[in-house]
Amino acid sequence: VERVKSTTISLRRILLSPSFSEFSSENGIADVMEEDAISSLSLRLKLNLTVWEFVLPETPSLPAVFGISDTVIEDRFGVKHGTAEWYEALDQHFKWLLQYRISPYFCKWADGMRVLTYTCPWPADHPKSDEYFSDPRLAAYAVPYKQVVSGYTVSCPRSLLSGIFAMRTDDIQPPVDVPQ
Repeated sequence: VERVKSTTISLRRILLSPSFSEFSSENGIADVMEEDAISSLSLRLKLNLTVWEFVLPETPSLPAVFGISDTVIEDRFGVKHGTAEWYEALDQHFKWLLQYRISPYFCKWADGMRVLTYTCPWPADHPKSDEYFSDPRLAAYAVPYKQVVSGYTVSCPRSLLSGIFAMRTDDIQPPVDVPQ
């Protein structure tokens, strides 16, 4: 406790020194951005850390999701909706976010200012969709309520959910209360 008090007093003296006076305010120390702090003042600290052994689970326990607008992808990369290049651009973004344990979903504007969201741009029976939905890092799904890409028709929400659950694991059944 005495060491912490001593360190706190020393740091406070340094921050209140003339070298850092421009960053002081009447209510205490103001925010200092790294690029703003140009000083020849050096500081040596002895720091002890305790690190516990742990393993991050492959599937995040608290899903983080991020939406990617497919129209932004089209504009930014100059690809046409539904082409091989379009699928490749979406695939790259999907994989990039998953490596940071972020569950991506794609989105586009639909009729009436609604947003259509979907996890996988391929139809549920496409081999590539199995790769998307079976990735253990994917912790959240966006289920589209209507057609996303031409040729991708959804006859009813229950059949779509059944397909998703079948791809994720063989032993999980879709919820019973899904509308027919």
